Amino acid sequence: MQNEPGGQCKGTDLTRHRPGTYTIQEAGEIPLDDLSGIKNYNDVCESTGVREYDELTDKGTGTSFWNGKADPKKGKERVKFITDLFAKRFPQFPALLEDPVCELMCGAAEELWSETWVNPWPVALEMPGSVRLARLACGLKHTLFLSAAGELLGCGQNAQRQLSNAVSGCVSTTQLPFSEDNGQPVEIFCHSSLNVSVVLTKENRFFICGEAGSLFNSTGLIEQFLAYDRRGHHGISWL
Repeated sequence: MQNEPGGQCKGTDLTRHRPGTYTIQEAGEIPLDDLSGIKNYNDVCESTGVREYDELTDKGTGTSFWNGKADPKKGKERVKFITDLFAKRFPQFPALLEDPVCELMCGAAEELWSETWVNPWPVALEMPGSVRLARLACGLKHTLFLSAAGELLGCGQNAQRQLSNAVSGCVSTTQLPFSEDNGQPVEIFCHSSLNVSVVLTKENRFFICGEAGSLFNSTGLIEQFLAYDRRGHHGISWL
């Protein structure tokens, strides 16, 4: 402990100040009071009942900054508000900083965050363009959509490539690659415990993507929609 006490370095050069483990370069700051508009939050909360955020209602009382806490659209609006406020108050600093480099388990931590986060509140999904949906299928960690025009869309997690290798991470609603040569999709299916997507075409052919390598004599993931034609089976029907 005496040789390696750790803590903040006395200078800015970590290599010369051996006992230190980190250094600080002060920049601008934006207090939370400035975001919610509530000054002296603790005193105001007790005397007026104003609350920054209530998990049960997903909104604040007397303030609206955190309303729709898990809504992606509102989240982008909050980020823009903070970025604009920072740029206005501290013009000597860049408004946007590069992502910090994580030296320990960067990829694993990033994947863990993006693949396990669960939204506890209902959120309206925005469909690209003027898509009119005809079918919907819910899986373990993803959802498939089929439009009236035969377009295949999906959203959710994609760790096992159940939404194909064309997208990655947590995916907002987006159109998925399904070749016209495969035929016209008429039904879509997801599995309740496997990360797999299945498309049935008008020509009575199945196309599978995701955690289904065993069907193709493989232990890997199926990263694009592949045809699975079972010989001797015709006129397959689904209930």
